Amino acid sequence: MSIENHLFLQNRHWEEPYSTPDFHRDLFPVLLNSVDNRFIVTLIGPRRVGKTTMLKQLINHLVLEKNVDPKTILYFSLDLFKSDLLSIYNAFIDYFGHPYRGKFILVFDEIQYLENWASHVKTIRDNLDCKIFVSGSSSTDLRRGIESLAGREIELFLKPLSFGEYLRLTQSNPQTEHARWNHYLRYMDHQLPEIAINGVSRREYIVQLVDKVINGDIARLHHVKDSTPIESLFRLICKSPGEIIIATDLAQELGLDRRTLQHYLNILEQALLIRKVFNYSGNPRKSERRHKRYYPFYTTLLAYTEPFPIEFGKKAETEVAFQLSAEYFWNDRGREIDFIVGDKLEKAVEVKMRNSINKKAVKTILNSHFPHKFLVTKLGAKIDQSIQDSLSIVPLHDVSKVMD
Repeated sequence: MSIENHLFLQNRHWEEPYSTPDFHRDLFPVLLNSVDNRFIVTLIGPRRVGKTTMLKQLINHLVLEKNVDPKTILYFSLDLFKSDLLSIYNAFIDYFGHPYRGKFILVFDEIQYLENWASHVKTIRDNLDCKIFVSGSSSTDLRRGIESLAGREIELFLKPLSFGEYLRLTQSNPQTEHARWNHYLRYMDHQLPEIAINGVSRREYIVQLVDKVINGDIARLHHVKDSTPIESLFRLICKSPGEIIIATDLAQELGLDRRTLQHYLNILEQALLIRKVFNYSGNPRKSERRHKRYYPFYTTLLAYTEPFPIEFGKKAETEVAFQLSAEYFWNDRGREIDFIVGDKLEKAVEVKMRNSINKKAVKTILNSHFPHKFLVTKLGAKIDQSIQDSLSIVPLHDVSKVMD
């Protein structure tokens, strides 16, 4: 199919608005506010969190609310048709007979499929009077390109649904703590918009999503011929989230050499399927060298291993890592704290999903040097008074308050 045909098929807004949901993500006003400046806007996030929907909502808003001529807005997904951006731009200009240097809004979706995409974007931005939006699902591939756009670009990161967004999307309004807790348990399994509202099979949806990322995105972007070891690696991380990975042992188990294993871990991280958490040290070089923990990037991905049961404590730990965007844990000669977070890495966070928690269970965090200490628990857990006097107690459904 030609570029011209794709232009017509992808740009429905030239004739009528896109069909988009009324629900808007919390990031949408930030995207709207970026329209009036000259910066390139890069929208990054995992697959199926709603990046394309939000970009089409932006186009609808500009056309319907700001009276922008729809024929001055170009949308093009590089996932559907791969071509260089200048060829796409030229086809757009020719399609309508626009002046070559007209003032246009250009939206390039899933741009990571275009090699050296940043140089293409830079050329258009520096030579034409256009506002440019780009999006993609591979964080490292996009950020590597962004480096060459320094001073010209704004990065926005769209995560899976927050709990507040989930409640709005599902039109839920829990009135009691117990009701909030029950909603939160469901939310952890429904952090993508389509799963939250469309009643699709969670496991089937996640399996298809992961297959699309591993056998589609990763295979194309990294020229991987056999993705079976990558699938096995992701499955192992989902079965044992938060386990310290000893590369030599795991490489032997999967029949890989250590360097290949590390490459596959990096690829999964770039694809926003897993999250790497470093062993905290005051010396950044030591943190890099120490063993690391890996979690699914967000909690709903744990459905990939169903019906294999995941211990609720591990599921909660995955959730806390997601909500706090955790990058560090602490381990010193067998003494561990689950996460170290905060702008200055001043907050220690321990996750315990037991029915009752005594001082011995949280001895390490109690004796640690961190100035702010948090215990994340299940609702209704019985906690010794001495612990409550020393730690900030946060129920799992309010874990985001740790960052307040």
